[in-house]
Amino acid sequence: MNVPFIGAVILCMKYGKEIDLSGNTNTILNSVIIGIKEIISDNPINRRAKKEFITNKVLGDGTLKKAKFEDIYNIIAEISTIYNFINISADDYKGHDIMNNFLKVFRRWNSANANEKGEVFTPDHIAQLMYKLGDCNMNDFILDPTCGSGTFLTNSMANMFNEALNKNLNDDEFQKIQIDIKANRLFGIESNEFNATLAGINMLLHGDGASNIYNENCFTKLKNLEGLYNKVLMNPPFSQKDIELKFVYETLLKMANDGILVSILPKPSVKGTISANVEYLKKIFKISKLKAVVSLPRDLFYPVGADTCIIVLHKNGSNKNNKTLL
Repeated sequence: MNVPFIGAVILCMKYGKEIDLSGNTNTILNSVIIGIKEIISDNPINRRAKKEFITNKVLGDGTLKKAKFEDIYNIIAEISTIYNFINISADDYKGHDIMNNFLKVFRRWNSANANEKGEVFTPDHIAQLMYKLGDCNMNDFILDPTCGSGTFLTNSMANMFNEALNKNLNDDEFQKIQIDIKANRLFGIESNEFNATLAGINMLLHGDGASNIYNENCFTKLKNLEGLYNKVLMNPPFSQKDIELKFVYETLLKMANDGILVSILPKPSVKGTISANVEYLKKIFKISKLKAVVSLPRDLFYPVGADTCIIVLHKNGSNKNNKTLL
């Protein structure tokens, strides 16, 4: 069973859209499609693209349509049980990456295709650590240029909501801040349509915020976002055509001055063991200062074993008056 289908069902449950279990497989799928169309608006256009992907490609999938009614029924019953345990509500701002957790289980039963190679999904506790290392807060504009299923974005949104809650605002003031955070302060880029859809679903499950997730090429989209973000939390794909430090440099280059970038990277990249990495490190340190390097456990991204670390870069920053990060 594909993960976007699971996400679509959970969205219907969260937003109180009835799933018709009284007929056959097509009846179930059609009721989910109706629910998704009511939940996800057509504006902005990138949100409409997510809706069309879910309704046409995911729920219109031939294999899904051929599934036995009993199997679909039982799957939705299981999802309902899990959903009740998750208990995603408007008052729950923990930000855990729900779709990432489903994805981990899903991929244990499905061999990775060529598009998924090199992908390692960030655990929530690491996303929380990186939010702190980046000195992020509710007034920042945060970008994840390779956002995957949206771990950094869901955690950041949750942290921003919690910061607003702690300000003892009245309901109207709090709602205005929430709207601002969801509409203006979180950006994600993901080239893989499957993952971009998961990120959109994930953000909707945590109270919207899906408007600024773009299913586009990272390097192309960054040009349109130049100067619009001042914090970056990222975990670029490993061992791909474009090396990891290219993602860091290009994102750093387009970030507003005095911003902070926090990235997970393979240790060999940071050590500059190949000439391409050396050249990118030179470019990176011409426009930023290294604030910290944090070594990570090798089995953090199990079952993928990798020697990784977190780097913290301050664009055009100095090392003066630095506060303790850890």
